[in-house]
Amino acid sequence: QREQDEEELRRLFALYKEALDNHQYLEADTLAKQVVEMSIKLNGLDSHDSAKAITNLAVAQHNNGDYESALTNFTSSIDIIERVDDRLSSHLINPLQGLAATHAAMGRPDLAQQSFQRAVHVSHVNEGPHNQSQVETLESMAELLLSNGEYEDAIDIQEHIFAIQSRNIEPDSIDMIPALEN
Repeated sequence: QREQDEEELRRLFALYKEALDNHQYLEADTLAKQVVEMSIKLNGLDSHDSAKAITNLAVAQHNNGDYESALTNFTSSIDIIERVDDRLSSHLINPLQGLAATHAAMGRPDLAQQSFQRAVHVSHVNEGPHNQSQVETLESMAELLLSNGEYEDAIDIQEHIFAIQSRNIEPDSIDMIPALEN
């Protein structure tokens, strides 16, 4: 039975991803709820798999404009990861980014910035202060600051992004152009 349930979970997740990729967010929401239910049945609530499933549900809800539900589910996912691992687990980065985006969409840039900063901090702790994986979070934080008219802070973040990219991209490479443009 477990093998059948795991196969069904994989099938539902593939359908969820397809719906999300096709911008069918209501369908993705419905499928994500089924994935969460199946994941909790198979893995229990306090598991990385269940936390990921809840994060995926929150992504669908965010895309549907159901920000209150998304906020609740991103927060639930974060709580699960903190119970399973700790407050500095690298598994926190994705739900923290989603939480920040949801706060920004709800008109709470202050809370969005806190969540982005925590995601960057967790990234620093786990992968070092100059890791490339934090660039996406920093770019989102810079956009948030720009939209709020905090130009100096946004420029500081862009300079930090450039410093990270210049450490990871060959200076004479064409891949450096986007970093220079920003």
